[in-house]
Amino acid sequence: MDKLTKKEMMIMEAGRTNDYSDLIEGHGEWTFAIIDASGLDGSTARGVISSLVKKGYLIVTPQPGEVDSLTAYTEKGIRFMRERENAKGSTKPSVWVFNGESKAITVYSDGNGDIRIRPREIAAIPLVLNGETHVFNADSFFVKEPGDWYLKSQGCASGADVEIYNAK
Repeated sequence: MDKLTKKEMMIMEAGRTNDYSDLIEGHGEWTFAIIDASGLDGSTARGVISSLVKKGYLIVTPQPGEVDSLTAYTEKGIRFMRERENAKGSTKPSVWVFNGESKAITVYSDGNGDIRIRPREIAAIPLVLNGETHVFNADSFFVKEPGDWYLKSQGCASGADVEIYNAK
């Protein structure tokens, strides 16, 4: 599965939280509604939507006689959002981790090996293994690059479950 940027996650989430419909149910929605719900400016949001179309998560269909288009999740987009929802709302062993830094980081967690997360992107990392929860900056879950790394788990604007930053 592709790793999505913070802005891509904002658009994907807006497909679920706009004022009109929930794209996970397979319906299209006016693109303006998704842009409004994302909190991004229109130009940026349209670029992000274009990126998600190229990655196969969204489809945009022009509507004859209308100024706006309909945007919908593809099957890949629906599957991605359902997996994300399952990871956040159940005991499934995935945590969505956002790299808040301007450089790629390598996250290690027991049983997973190294997971590379590019700057400002989100990756799913299994962090509940054999019934054991892994604690950040312990031997079982940490960033390999030198630094004073910390984990933010409250008020994550990225849409991820947790965000990793370097205090240095």
